Amino acid sequence: MSNYNTIDGVPEAALQGSMRDFRVMEGADLLRRCDAFFNWQDTRRQSGTWPFGRATETGPASSCAVRDDAGHLTEGVNFASQDYLGLSAHPAVHQAAHDAIGVFGVHSAGSSALVGNISSSVQLERDIAEFLHMDHALL
Repeated sequence: MSNYNTIDGVPEAALQGSMRDFRVMEGADLLRRCDAFFNWQDTRRQSGTWPFGRATETGPASSCAVRDDAGHLTEGVNFASQDYLGLSAHPAVHQAAHDAIGVFGVHSAGSSALVGNISSSVQLERDIAEFLHMDHALL
């Protein structure tokens, strides 16, 4: 049996296993007990099959450019970002964002326990609670 996938030359080890295989690591040495995971991760990285740590280089759209944590750039159809409806490019969404910045400014807010809410998020919680026939809802 070959160590390589005959379709595209990807090492078989890069196509086997999952993160679940490393959920419980045994051993007292905190660094050595992670060796198997890091070896598996490196095999996947080197073969271009490590799916984590990627960042878009362009705005989310039906196609985009993505760079992995090794610095490799890939361009293609976007099946991965959370903008599958394409709303981030809609003019009404852009205008709503500008309007919100004009009213609330640009800040990271904070926890709702420490004045992290804004009036519209409180109203949204009320609307959701009403829709669900509940006393309260929490975003």
